[in-house]
Amino acid sequence: MTFNKLDFFFMAQAIKLAKKGLGQCNPNPIVGAVIVVDDKIIATGYHQEFGGPHAEVVAIHNCKDKALLKKSTLFVTLEPCAHEGKTPPCLDLILKHDIKRVVIASQDPNPKVNGISIKSLIEKGVEVDVGLMEDQAFNLNKGFFKRILNNIPRVVSKIAVSSDGKTALNNFQSKWISNEFSRSDVQKLRRLSDGILTSYKTINSDNPRFTVRDVDSSKQPYRFIIDASFQSNLDAHIFKQEKVVIFYSKEITNKPNLKAICIPVSCVDGVLNFTEIMKHIASMEVNNLLVEAGPGLNGLLLQHRMIDELIIYQSQSLLGGNAREMFNHPVITAMESRNQLKLMDCRFFDKDIRFIYEIDYVD
Repeated sequence: MTFNKLDFFFMAQAIKLAKKGLGQCNPNPIVGAVIVVDDKIIATGYHQEFGGPHAEVVAIHNCKDKALLKKSTLFVTLEPCAHEGKTPPCLDLILKHDIKRVVIASQDPNPKVNGISIKSLIEKGVEVDVGLMEDQAFNLNKGFFKRILNNIPRVVSKIAVSSDGKTALNNFQSKWISNEFSRSDVQKLRRLSDGILTSYKTINSDNPRFTVRDVDSSKQPYRFIIDASFQSNLDAHIFKQEKVVIFYSKEITNKPNLKAICIPVSCVDGVLNFTEIMKHIASMEVNNLLVEAGPGLNGLLLQHRMIDELIIYQSQSLLGGNAREMFNHPVITAMESRNQLKLMDCRFFDKDIRFIYEIDYVD
């Protein structure tokens, strides 16, 4: 299929609309929709919140003259749903209004949808074109696609470092390496995340709450703690909150009485099974997992090739030779075994610099 310039323009508008739903729709994907007649936009919509109407439904509802829909083109960033969930199938509404053409950026990987709507639309005589700006549409929902296709969440690790790559002093003091502008940006990261992963060491050294603050958000993320033998300070702030989950070793028999959800996990070579942990997290419909931890947990995740993206806030300071590193693992003995980073974004937050990298693991 050859798309024209206007097709690209209208799909770009749909992608722009979809981004308005960031942080509000999980575990659903964010989706945008634009309805066009005679090369003019007559209605738009986007998925605003989990449980609310989908983008196509909102766009059709916003169309003032429903008679125009019979000669319209619907541009949508993700294949319309074909199943009954919290809302009726979008497919049915599209067919009800005899929409002439549907342009879809990306097929939905969800087995309940995956090509079903596309096939049904074609069988009903609707002109369907798929794949316009597919990469951009995929980037809107990387976590959703990874959870559905791989049964694990997309993992982003946030690390504040000094200019010499240190994350804390040798006595574990780390407040504050980054400045207030960087810390404010971290709140936005938390808002976009379904869960935050940390370790008992971070709980005991920093006593964090890991809540979303100072930004508009209707919900808090899950807080996941790696604590194989319940070494966390049980008086810590985090244990007074909801949506806290502890992963511990199945070998532990005396589990303390906690408000938190406690999930037993098997061990591999004396370490909790991270694949099992990630599958547990995905089963809780977590698309995007933010890691806020020290070099131990970050190193193990890196060693197990589970970090997809690194977000590093670098301050203009030096912490010295015995300060703590970013990663304790893996131990690399040959240069050809080093993992490569792909720089995706770089910007200043006052004097701090934020780097966003994707990791290219070496086979």
